[in-house]
Amino acid sequence: MKDTQLMSRTVTLYFIGWIYSVTIKTQAVLPAKTNLRGKILLSIYGEQGSLNDAILGSGRLMHGLFHAGGEDTIELKSSKRLGEIHSIELRLDVAEWQSWLCDMIEIVDSTANWDFLSRTMITKTYKFPINRWLGAHAMDKRNSIRTLINQEPGYAKMPSYIIHILTGTKNISNDSDIPTNVYLQLFCSISNNVYGPILLDKSSNNTQAFRKGQIDEFYINDLSYCGEINKIRLWHDGGKVTSWHCEWIKITNVEKNELYEFSVEKILDEDLEEGSSNLILYSEKKDEISESELATPRSIIS
Repeated sequence: MKDTQLMSRTVTLYFIGWIYSVTIKTQAVLPAKTNLRGKILLSIYGEQGSLNDAILGSGRLMHGLFHAGGEDTIELKSSKRLGEIHSIELRLDVAEWQSWLCDMIEIVDSTANWDFLSRTMITKTYKFPINRWLGAHAMDKRNSIRTLINQEPGYAKMPSYIIHILTGTKNISNDSDIPTNVYLQLFCSISNNVYGPILLDKSSNNTQAFRKGQIDEFYINDLSYCGEINKIRLWHDGGKVTSWHCEWIKITNVEKNELYEFSVEKILDEDLEEGSSNLILYSEKKDEISESELATPRSIIS
């Protein structure tokens, strides 16, 4: 079966009652085929009741679902009306080495309200941004997350790490942007832990990341203190068709006031002589950081 046939599916599960249509969006990040082994469970909490541990996928039902870039719609039926939905809990019950990058959960209540004039039911849509890994690739290794409507889950107001990246001006690509995914992996001193891959896709200070000559800032919210960052791995998945000039990377541990600097000064391009889209870089740690170097934006401390 071709990948294009796997991008959108609808599955109806269990008993008669109130119908809730759940759309699950998986972020477009490799590997393209997830092939999860186990279960994905969703609990929905409303003002009048809850639907607990509804199975979104299990066993053979997982085949063809939750692929990178995919959008799957599953109809759940509850024996009781939930009322106004305020939160959900998403749980991944799979092999310990597997993970899943969920982008969004959208729930449509097809019987939310009755319109007396038209004599029809009015539907209501609830959106729950997830935008994080669950499982092995999650910074905190969590398999479950609970979130409120229209709020990204589980993040404190102050991020644990801030990453600054300067894109150079020597990009060979004609495009001003990098049309690919950029990743970072951290190699830390505590128990020789490796964290990542971290997808650097949402710059906090720019609408489009990695433009020529631009400094981008990324918040890492779900990584506890991992000791000293000895080295990092930086790469993109654009292969030979993407050229990206990176000048440097700076990683700040906000709580400890530690700054790790990584000089890159290279074009990540497999098509160049001795070129590569995958680099290992070693840190230059600064134990004392000035306020200007820490550069914690006012928006997260006010």
